[in-house]
Amino acid sequence: MITENERDRRTAAWLIENYGAEAVAEAET
Repeated sequence: MITENERDRRTAAWLIENYGAEAVAEAET
């Protein structure tokens, strides 16, 4: 079972790989 936090980390890693840290920072605000 994947926890909510684990899924969020995977999503964040995917976003960083595809869009860069800048896009992730914007998505978190």
